[in-house]
Amino acid sequence: MLEYMEQKYETAFTKQESYGGQFGKNYSMLKVRCSEVKADGILVRKVWEGSKVIYQDNYLAYLLKEQIEEHIKELAEQVFGACKVFYKIPEMVFPIETSADMKIEDLLKSSWAMVRIYLYIKESPLDKKKCVKKFCMLLQEKEYLAGGLISWPLDGENYQKITGDNFIRAAYAGYQYGTEVIFSLKDKNASAHLKWKE
Repeated sequence: MLEYMEQKYETAFTKQESYGGQFGKNYSMLKVRCSEVKADGILVRKVWEGSKVIYQDNYLAYLLKEQIEEHIKELAEQVFGACKVFYKIPEMVFPIETSADMKIEDLLKSSWAMVRIYLYIKESPLDKKKCVKKFCMLLQEKEYLAGGLISWPLDGENYQKITGDNFIRAAYAGYQYGTEVIFSLKDKNASAHLKWKE
């Protein structure tokens, strides 16, 4: 599996550990590390389909993480102003046809990528629902299929608490929100599904 990763991405990988319960399965999985990306959780899977062997991985998500965050932040700032944007790496492997040089626009348009974005907004607008609708429309205009969380902190102190290390489990860092909305865009032709929490 390391050889597959090194050939596909032209960089060195090292084994971290086996991943998940694999006994009796037709596949094996590893967590691997790469010196180019400081992260744990890079997954690679080897699947036996009869006499055929295929490989899948999620390294592309790590390669594109910063680009995705910067791109979504540019869109979000048009609507919300100052904000923090984080991309949650999926704990799954991507389809076999996923190329090593895929662009972020193609990834964001792919339903299989299950893109999850967390946005923390610095200032609260008068009409949050109008802003969320406008942001979702920007994503839909680009045919992006994504979901995630938009959160307005209770105050400036709570905004400062959010970092790239704790954004998924912000409550454990003592974070408090004023308003949050979970959004989901699963179809470019359908309205976003929204679930508000206040």
